[in-house]
Amino acid sequence: MFETSLTASAAVMGLLAAGAAWGLTRRAFREIEEPLGNAAWVAAISAGLLAAALTGAMLGFGCQTTPDVVPTPFWRDGRALFHVALIVLLVAATATDLKAYYITDSVTLPGMLLGVVGATVAGDLQIVHVWVDWNQEIPQLAGPYRPEWLSVHPHLHGFAWSMAGLLVGGGLTWTVRAVSGWLLGQEALGFGDVTLMAMIGSFLGWQPTVVVFLLAPLCALSVGLTVSIMGHKSYIPYGPYLSLSALIVLFTWRWVWMLEFGLHEGALATDRTATFALRRLFGDWLSLAVIAAATVFGLVLLLGLSRLYRLIPVDRSRRTIDK
Repeated sequence: MFETSLTASAAVMGLLAAGAAWGLTRRAFREIEEPLGNAAWVAAISAGLLAAALTGAMLGFGCQTTPDVVPTPFWRDGRALFHVALIVLLVAATATDLKAYYITDSVTLPGMLLGVVGATVAGDLQIVHVWVDWNQEIPQLAGPYRPEWLSVHPHLHGFAWSMAGLLVGGGLTWTVRAVSGWLLGQEALGFGDVTLMAMIGSFLGWQPTVVVFLLAPLCALSVGLTVSIMGHKSYIPYGPYLSLSALIVLFTWRWVWMLEFGLHEGALATDRTATFALRRLFGDWLSLAVIAAATVFGLVLLLGLSRLYRLIPVDRSRRTIDK
């Protein structure tokens, strides 16, 4: 019975996402006055498959289930719909960025509004609270610390974590854009990337958004370099890698947040000095400041190397065919 219900839910979510992505992509291409081609159909199929897969992963395998966030059954299903909406927005933004190197405000600005309003009205859509300190956890005795007002005022909490994500996502990307413009003499990221990350933050909250921001350069290196070489492209938009890293976080948040390992052989999980846990970093402001600074510096360096690569005088459009 459960398997049948899960399959039906995934199918419905997939169909809803496909229809929404098809319409949103068509509207975005009309706005930038670009030929549509088969982009709407590709977006519809991609969104439908991703939505169905995420629904199954969330409801069937608990890919976003963590000990500190336990939504009611109603909002557990509602969170699936909430994140399927994010998938539709990410697919539409990726479609225009890949085709025209442009992310339209008609996708990201309504997306931000939907993220903030949905989080505020529901009050129970977060995958992590706006503030939780795992450094105060005492295994088998006390859980992590979180302010009491989060439970007393769920709708205010919903607004707080969504706005915090929006500001952190947009702020980090804008900072990299400004610093790279100062150091490299040109803006390496478009303003569409700023609004895209702000939109992602409004759906995920600030901690997952930081993880998305950290993963995006790795996606650009691993996927982008291969695409660039095989496709003979000297420039690849950054937005699709922000979207890809957001998808990775959506599908793996449970394991990302609860990641923990010993720093040396025989380390005990109860010994904080001998173990590393990603979630503890987000309760330590000094660690967060170091991570933010290192991330901005690393991404600016990566963008600088990318610019140097584009300046190499090589005809990448010429192909040699041996007969």
